[in-house]
Amino acid sequence: MEKELPVIYGIMDNQSPHGVQAFALDPQDETILNSHFCSSEGFAKSDLGFSGPLFEYMPFTDNKDKHSTVYFNEQVHKDYAAKYPDGYRMQWMGNWNHSEHLSQMLERAYYKKYPITEIEAP
Repeated sequence: MEKELPVIYGIMDNQSPHGVQAFALDPQDETILNSHFCSSEGFAKSDLGFSGPLFEYMPFTDNKDKHSTVYFNEQVHKDYAAKYPDGYRMQWMGNWNHSEHLSQMLERAYYKKYPITEIEAP
């Protein structure tokens, strides 16, 4: 029987006129593997590695400089492979506000990454 690979969820907040906050969430240990603020859901998927890069080269230039989406995409896959060298699956879940389960998982992951500490009064 083949072992099932761990999954990485792609989730995002509601899109606003300014963009969308997206996360790569590991549901196995409820940690945020990566996050990115992007102009759209398409860029969020690309920058977090849930799709290929949206652009290969910089538009409107004569040279062949790689577009930043290529670098983001390559780097996140290196990060994911470092955690899961035997492989992983990726699943885009979309808006986390549509799922109470994802909302709670993201909240726990967020507090693991950014714990609240008590501040002593002077």
